[in-house]
Amino acid sequence: MTTIAYREGVLASDSLVTLGSTKVHGSYQKIRRVGEHLIGTAGSVAACQSFIDWVRYGDDECPPPKGEYSALIIDPRGRVREMENGSVLPVPRGAKFWAIGSGAPYALAAMYAGASATEAVKIAAKIDTSTGLPVKTLKVK
Repeated sequence: MTTIAYREGVLASDSLVTLGSTKVHGSYQKIRRVGEHLIGTAGSVAACQSFIDWVRYGDDECPPPKGEYSALIIDPRGRVREMENGSVLPVPRGAKFWAIGSGAPYALAAMYAGASATEAVKIAAKIDTSTGLPVKTLKVK
């Protein structure tokens, strides 16, 4: 699937995309700036794109789309909301970093050990077969 990590104003993602068992490197932007927010998505490309479109064009009365995806939304002050399949997940009290995707457990472990978001994705890529280099990054303005 993917690995996306966020820590201290940096959102990082791998760049591997698969279509079935075929690797399609760099063909989809997993992290992006939408308005003032940073968005990271993992999961089905079609579901991720529906979510991005909802963020970009949706209104407050329209709920987020359902589908097979996870997302991180980071506001300009660095506050994070995590979504999964169209539902907002609760923010763990005192959370300082986040990760989503198939490599999330490895990225979280790396960040617990002090790694940056970028380093965490690189570490996940060494373990998770669905995570591939190079790492892409965006910073909160």
